[in-house]
Amino acid sequence: VELYVRARHQDKAKNTAFDINGIDPLVRAEQTNYRVNVSCKVSSSVSLRTRVETVDYQRGSSPLSHGFLLYQDIVHRPMRSPVELTARFALFQTDSYDARIYAYENDLIGVFSIPSYYGRGVRWYGMARITPLRRVDVWVRYGAWIYRDVTAISSGLQEVAGNVRSDLKMQVRWMF
Repeated sequence: VELYVRARHQDKAKNTAFDINGIDPLVRAEQTNYRVNVSCKVSSSVSLRTRVETVDYQRGSSPLSHGFLLYQDIVHRPMRSPVELTARFALFQTDSYDARIYAYENDLIGVFSIPSYYGRGVRWYGMARITPLRRVDVWVRYGAWIYRDVTAISSGLQEVAGNVRSDLKMQVRWMF
């Protein structure tokens, strides 16, 4: 079992969020994060990771924004097996984009994924690595964001009608 607890406080100057004639004056922006992370190896092939994180953010005299993230990861990597599985289920709720929380996600080889969790909803993904032949690896990853109380996600050309945004990724590696 591995456990760590992290507390972080930032106090920076930022532009005010209010419209003021001329140049925006700087105001104090404070952010406090608390995180508890637990990793546990259940067996030689199964690992569990649990994280709880909160954030409080306030810019100037604006109201305090809160954010919360809870996720559970399951990683199944059996020895001498052609299949490896990784899955995550996350619950999140933030009052504003300023109270967003970032969390690393396992992804395809060469892909770096640290999305921001904001709004209110659920995030889940599952990824499989399959080795059908010697020196050939196939990765398949499917995930979805499910937001509550939203009728459209994003804007412009990336706008999605409804409250669900999903993604499917596939990668094949042939080593020779």
